[in-house]
Amino acid sequence: GVTVHESRYLLVPMLPSFILLTVIMEDLPQKEGLNRVQTLSLQVVIVVFFFASLLYGDAQWVYAKTALGSDKLIELDRIIEEEGIRTAFVVGEDSRELGRKIRVYSKDTHYIILNDGARSASRTTWGGTTRYLDNSMHQGKVAVIATPEGYETLPTHLVAGMEHLRDFDEVMIYVSDESRFDCVSGVDANKDYVVDYPYSPGYIYDNAVLDADGALVMKKGRGTLECSYEAVTGTWDYTVYYDMTDEPEAKDAFVEIRVGENAPVRIDLDPAADSVTSDDIVMTEGEKVSFMIQAPEGTKIRMIEICRKQQGDS
Repeated sequence: GVTVHESRYLLVPMLPSFILLTVIMEDLPQKEGLNRVQTLSLQVVIVVFFFASLLYGDAQWVYAKTALGSDKLIELDRIIEEEGIRTAFVVGEDSRELGRKIRVYSKDTHYIILNDGARSASRTTWGGTTRYLDNSMHQGKVAVIATPEGYETLPTHLVAGMEHLRDFDEVMIYVSDESRFDCVSGVDANKDYVVDYPYSPGYIYDNAVLDADGALVMKKGRGTLECSYEAVTGTWDYTVYYDMTDEPEAKDAFVEIRVGENAPVRIDLDPAADSVTSDDIVMTEGEKVSFMIQAPEGTKIRMIEICRKQQGDS
C-alpha cells in the first residue's frame, strides 16, 4: 500500500468477488455456454476494479473536491513541495479537516495531524498512517500549518527555530530546518532506529521541568524520567544525551532499563560526559519494557536514541 491507502482495504470488495467468481466458474459450464461463463467472469473482474478505483483513485478526487476545494489543496501542497518539505504538521482542531483532505490528495508530502498543543497525533481517521510519527522519520525541513489560534497552542520547545513562511487562506505556514516533533515513544517493529525526547508521548517526569529547548531539567533534590512500552524482538542499544553539573550527588545518577521479569540493566551517568550508552538490551515481543532516568538537580536530559543492532553485528 501507500501512506494514505493500505492495500488491505481492497480485501472488502475483492474477497466476495472472488467467491462469486468461483461459484460461477463451477456451476455455469453445465448450464450455459462458454461465452456466458466468459461474460460473467469479465463482469466480476470489472466489478473488482471498479471498487478498487472507487476506494483509491476516485476517492482522492472526490475527497479533494469536498469542503475546502481541490484548487486550494493543490496550491497549498505545491507551496510545501517547492520548499523541499516532505513532512508537514497540521495543528489544531480547527485545521483537522484540512489535514485529512490534503494528506489524501498529496502524493509526495507526509501530512501529520496534531491536536491543539500537539499532545497527540490523529491515527484513526481515513488516510492515517503511523509510519512517519517518530522523529527519526522527519528528515530535512519540516512545516507547521495552523490557524493563528492553533499555532498559539504549541509549546515553546516545539516552535523554537520555526520561521513564518507565509499566510495561506485562514492558516499560517511555518518552516524549520529540523523537526522537534515526536509523536510516538519506544521501539518500533518496522524501524531499526528511533528517537525519543523527554516530552515524547508516554514519558512521565517527576520533580523536573521542561526548558524552552525541550530538555528536562531536574529540580532541587532528585528528578526522574520514566516510560514503559511494548517490547519488539531484537537486540537494542540505548543512548541518552545529557548535561550534568559536577555535584557530589551526581555520582548517583543513572539510567535503568528493565525488560519483562529480567533484572534491570543499570548504567551510571558520568558528570564529565555528555552521553551514555547501554548496549545489548535483548527484548522479545510480548514483554514490557520499563525505562527510567534518575539524576540530581540541574541535570538536563536532552534526547534518547534507540538503535536495533542487526543480527551478526558486534
